[in-house]
Amino acid sequence: MKKHFLLIALFLGLATTALRAQVAFGVRAGVSIANIRGEDANNAAVTQYTSSITGLELPSFLDGVNIGSLAQADPQSLTSFFAGGYMDLPILSAVHLEPGVYLASRGYRLQNALEGIAKLDIVNRSYYVEIPVYARVFVSEGLNIFAGPQFSILVSNTFRTDISAGIGSFNLLNFDFENDNSSELNNIDVGLAAGVGYELPFGLNLQLGYDLGFVRFTEDTRAYNGVWKLGAGITF
Repeated sequence: MKKHFLLIALFLGLATTALRAQVAFGVRAGVSIANIRGEDANNAAVTQYTSSITGLELPSFLDGVNIGSLAQADPQSLTSFFAGGYMDLPILSAVHLEPGVYLASRGYRLQNALEGIAKLDIVNRSYYVEIPVYARVFVSEGLNIFAGPQFSILVSNTFRTDISAGIGSFNLLNFDFENDNSSELNNIDVGLAAGVGYELPFGLNLQLGYDLGFVRFTEDTRAYNGVWKLGAGITF
């Protein structure tokens, strides 16, 4: 909880500074392609999922299914979104400071055949409040590069499981369920965001960047968040 207050205090401090400077405000939204990275990424995904379904009342036909076969399934990228607002604080003519607050979705997907009789599609989706502080440097008119720290607070984390069983293309059974798994993850992530942007007329802007998380996805595994983002914004 103390960490949350520190992050909020940081943003409020930047907001106070903004009131004393020539500052503009903007909104930005876009699509993201998220996954987990690191040498333990596969193990983290499988361990997290098997832990999350422990104690659930699953259909009896799953009793003989070896969930451990997921160990052969690598986490796949998940397409999602981000949206929020930012402040544009000119420090020099070619250097701007840009703190922001965004709601962003991250996660990954696991897909595998179970014992040759069932197909499994698992979507892990997390929601974070992200607080990046970019330093944006304009290298030419419109074109800029940016980088800076990013603090993220976990809001929720869920698994959506879709299981189908059948012969060939004929499905005998479809079963899906969703369960919360927030307690399994670190609730704070600290990372680095960097990318390239371009300023268009009328305050419009585009940017492509990558968020690199430094905090382990879970305590016991060396796996981290990694997210590509393509966004469009407007500065008022």
